Amino acid sequence: MPVINLRVEKLAKFLGKPVTVEELAKWLPWLGFDLEEMGEDYVKAEYNPNRIDFCSYVGVARALKGFLELETGLPRYSAEEPKITLNVDKAVADVRPYMLAAVVRDVKLDEDAVVELMEMQEDLHWGVGRDRKKASIGIHNLDAVEPPFT
Repeated sequence: MPVINLRVEKLAKFLGKPVTVEELAKWLPWLGFDLEEMGEDYVKAEYNPNRIDFCSYVGVARALKGFLELETGLPRYSAEEPKITLNVDKAVADVRPYMLAAVVRDVKLDEDAVVELMEMQEDLHWGVGRDRKKASIGIHNLDAVEPPFT
């Protein structure tokens, strides 16, 4: 089962309110987490791999906001028509018949955010991708690569 290590100070930023280890220990089991370890400023919790949203602070905070009735409903995101092409090469079509890509702009990532993205990517590779047999994920800096992508 996947595990997430939640630092209360960081989770509070995503939650929009202060939170304590004791509160997390009380609330997280209601969301289906099993507490593995509690420290002075963190909670380590195991979650069901079917809840891929729990592999990140953003997903846990969104679930907590709903549970605490701070914010309910689905967030709304805007999207534009694609300007970049992604093609499935015939050489990999039997292994990866479907591909999906997204370009996310105007996001500033510090070192912690990059580490969290990589951890989330690994959790998704393991849980959803079945050790990359069913799916795999790549995260790239669009400034460093050239479309069209194959």
